[in-house]
Amino acid sequence: MREILFMAKGIKDGRWIDGYYVKCHGRHYIFQVHDTDHGFDRRYSEVFEVDEETVCQYTGLREKNGRKIFEGDIVKHFNQMEDNERYVVGYIKWNPDSCKFVKEKMDGVQYSISNKCIYEVIGAPVKKFQMDIGGDGDGKYAVPECQRITNGKCRI
Repeated sequence: MREILFMAKGIKDGRWIDGYYVKCHGRHYIFQVHDTDHGFDRRYSEVFEVDEETVCQYTGLREKNGRKIFEGDIVKHFNQMEDNERYVVGYIKWNPDSCKFVKEKMDGVQYSISNKCIYEVIGAPVKKFQMDIGGDGDGKYAVPECQRITNGKCRI
């Protein structure tokens, strides 16, 4: 069975939390899960109210270092074999027309994502924040989806 997880920024302390997402009485929560084999257990897990604008879904994929890839992550997509010189940069988003997560490049072209490809998460900027991503097509990259920031810097 695939993991259906979400991540969002907590309202109370601004910390990023991943787990199960629930909307109840107009408020948004992440039920943090420490053991995905057993799911949520109120004896060991916590519930956090989160900012609905920052809710991101887990794609089901992990990048080359084992980190989970969430929508909004900026990734390097390496061509078949990892070659630090040959990669494409884009951000992960949900495409409602094709009902799947895709990687969108700076020029707006979208590509399917796959567990057969090699990815590296290089950042996830704050909503509408622009970040110089370098790589192919140096320049600014505005990401309109949800995003994470850690210690005042894009998560890298």
